[in-house]
Amino acid sequence: MPLISIIIPIYNSEKYLNKSITCCINQTLKDIEIVFVDDKGQDDSVKIIQEYMQKDSRIKLIDNITNQGIFRAKRTGALNANGKYLMFLDPDDELELNACEILYNEIERYSVDFIYFNGHVIDNGCVKNISKSLPDFKLYKIEKFQKFFIKNKLKWVLWLKIYNKEIYLKALSLIDSIDNSFKTNLTEDVSVFYHVINVSKKVAILNHSFYKYNIYETSVSNNLSNVNFQNCLQDYKKAIDLIGSSCIKNNFSKKFTKQYLTRLNLDKISMEINYHKKNYGYKNIFNLIRLKLIKKQQKIKNIFIKF
Repeated sequence: MPLISIIIPIYNSEKYLNKSITCCINQTLKDIEIVFVDDKGQDDSVKIIQEYMQKDSRIKLIDNITNQGIFRAKRTGALNANGKYLMFLDPDDELELNACEILYNEIERYSVDFIYFNGHVIDNGCVKNISKSLPDFKLYKIEKFQKFFIKNKLKWVLWLKIYNKEIYLKALSLIDSIDNSFKTNLTEDVSVFYHVINVSKKVAILNHSFYKYNIYETSVSNNLSNVNFQNCLQDYKKAIDLIGSSCIKNNFSKKFTKQYLTRLNLDKISMEINYHKKNYGYKNIFNLIRLKLIKKQQKIKNIFIKF
């Protein structure tokens, strides 16, 4: 059994795929599995992976019959992974070459459910840390982590963590119990990580930048058409409904859930503001003012959510 499975969903990813594959096969920890999930793109991503598979038996390719979206692709990867621990990598990003080795040693040493680590955002040559105000290393019981997560606005992205696979699969099973056909492309990470937190008992933070998050002109945030914008709004609604329903059914902390959903709603409003700025500018100034006023109001008090 491999020690770590790195799950990489792919969809029209050929342009940057060589970098992500290279950083995985050159990890200093060799006992890993690299799991690609093809979500039926139209480029040569699969061909590139198959060429690498001939040279490296650790690479595994899962072929979705139809396009399922990012949530289902990551879910498929996790369900088919053989590693004791799981990590996630977007196909246009990279891991530091010692990431798996250090993270495996730390999660084994402290027997935690997941480790939250840091990364770098790389945008036109500008490099900055993704998360701020992190301790060098600290263990948390989950209640303390929840408070730290909210207070310091930590990221819910799945790729800034290494997970105990059993914990991760338990989180997925809770989502299935609410909606076994749940699909989303934008809010998959926030939906899953909420459940990961709530099934975990002991976690750790390690302030070391193992992840390289590359920003390109082709990213969703830079290419938000009207169709994509409407899909994004639907994805936010799906995540909010899922989390609210799960809180009620599983008797999760209402206080943490309200704080979590408040952040998610503010994130949604920021996306709306950026969309209107980019596509309409001052032509839609009244709608922009309305959204900004709503955002300001929600910073003052939590959004009222019925449980």
